[in-house]
Amino acid sequence: MRPFVYDYQNYRAYLKDLIKWWGGQDRKYSLRWISKRLGFSSPAMLSMSLAGQRTLSAEKLSLLIEILKVLPDEGEYLRLIYDIDGCEDDRERERLETLKKTRYEGGLFQDLGPEAFEVYGKWFLPAIRELVAVADFKPDPFWIASQLGITPIEARDGLITLIRIGVVTINGKQYERSSPSLQPKSPPALVMDYTKTHIERSQKALSLERKHRYANSLTLAVSKATFARIPDILARLIAEVDMLAETDPERDDVAQLNVQFYSMTELARLKT
Repeated sequence: MRPFVYDYQNYRAYLKDLIKWWGGQDRKYSLRWISKRLGFSSPAMLSMSLAGQRTLSAEKLSLLIEILKVLPDEGEYLRLIYDIDGCEDDRERERLETLKKTRYEGGLFQDLGPEAFEVYGKWFLPAIRELVAVADFKPDPFWIASQLGITPIEARDGLITLIRIGVVTINGKQYERSSPSLQPKSPPALVMDYTKTHIERSQKALSLERKHRYANSLTLAVSKATFARIPDILARLIAEVDMLAETDPERDDVAQLNVQFYSMTELARLKT
């Protein structure tokens, strides 16, 4: 199987495994052939670079990305771990490590444990929690209800529930989320019910003006190996969207992102 770059923390280890994989696919991908394409005088120079015995320049890395047909998004990650490896400035290294965590390691999401399961009990509980982060948030049930299209009783009870389970806190008169981003490892059945509710609600969102929603779909033929990789890519996308929202200083809305990726052939085999 082709090496998955996001499984690697060391860019040299990935390149060595990718070269080995390409060699199994096409015999021309030898160290000698690749070295010649890179402009090295001998394969030993490439071997030493991959072993960490000599520096591989950023220019040579870009050439390798092209030669080994690394996909654009994979290339971005590869360049990032390359930069981290060669960084000697502590502050810059910390910035790069934060960038890697945000884009490729789940971002700011935190698992608050079993006590937070209840946040997925009703669709509007996470929405109230995020509404707390809006600049002009009011703990008035009637105001909350007007923002989310729920009843004042649901708004009142929902806010009480969020405070009770600890995902919303009160600091003086200020209501705050207990953490920037929340993805509790909830029981599958609870997450499934929550997801189904949002899928049903998303159908109504198609009636919104385009400036208030984005909808798209893609049908594609893939191998089982590629299929298994795509959820990780989608998870990184969600983490990046979350980070963008968390760094927004002027939040005045609450939005919902639904991502669904599934096998159409397996769906066809389900007995209804």
